[in-house]
Amino acid sequence: MTITTSKAQWTNADPTVTNNAVNITNTADPNNSLQITTTATDAMPVIKSGNDKMRFGEYCMFINGKKVGIGVDLSKPIENYEGFNLFVKDGIRSERVKVDVAAENGWADFVFEKNYKLRTLAEVETFIQKNKHLPDVPSEKELTKNGMDLAEMHKIQMQKIEELTLYLIALKKENDVIKKELETLKTSKK
Repeated sequence: MTITTSKAQWTNADPTVTNNAVNITNTADPNNSLQITTTATDAMPVIKSGNDKMRFGEYCMFINGKKVGIGVDLSKPIENYEGFNLFVKDGIRSERVKVDVAAENGWADFVFEKNYKLRTLAEVETFIQKNKHLPDVPSEKELTKNGMDLAEMHKIQMQKIEELTLYLIALKKENDVIKKELETLKTSKK
């Protein structure tokens, strides 16, 4: 085994070695080594550590040196993954996810601007009856077809929360007026 430094690659220079493997071994436990191997019948590199094995191309692929696919279908054209650097089939589980909000995407605080046209509840009701979803929210059909951008969906949900807050404030003001009128009626009857 030799290291070719000008190209920064390992090459197998030993004609007696037939497994084309690079082993990095812990001398305390040689069975728990890291092995990188490939064979003529198995052209994709295999990384093995102990009993764990990952075959690139079967479970994980790298596209153009910067994109990573995990559990992806290699029969699908690469353009299905355009616009994304990480693709994971069957989901991701995490304790935390942080999504950056790009300045050009903005946030939903525009709802509180004076020139924002808040729909009346009657307009919202009419829209729901006709379209079967909230205004400015993608339909199930759109989401099923195009997927969901988490940052964009969170912004939309925030917009709806802020609109609900404005509706509640207006409702509270109406309620206060009615309470005042009711108190006035009660006092005038005494």
